[in-house]
Amino acid sequence: QIIERTAAFYDIKVADLTGAKRDKDIVMPRQIAMYIMRRELGMSFPQIASSLGGRDHTTVMHGVKKINKLASSSEPMNHEIQTLKQKIFSN
Repeated sequence: QIIERTAAFYDIKVADLTGAKRDKDIVMPRQIAMYIMRRELGMSFPQIASSLGGRDHTTVMHGVKKINKLASSSEPMNHEIQTLKQKIFSN
């Protein structure tokens, strides 16, 4: 559900979010999805990696750390994440 709603929120395909593409417009939403899965669901790094197309768990660790840093230093990024979390968990 997090993956599907994140893809919809950023107007990208679920296949792009879980695939191997590393375009900037796909990487950031993917990392935000990782961050939400870790923070809100308490999923392990390997679980998140598996659900996002079998990535390495260290990739997930990097993504979560990056978004955590961005969310705490950028008010627009924090607002964007809060808006997405409302869309994910409201239903």
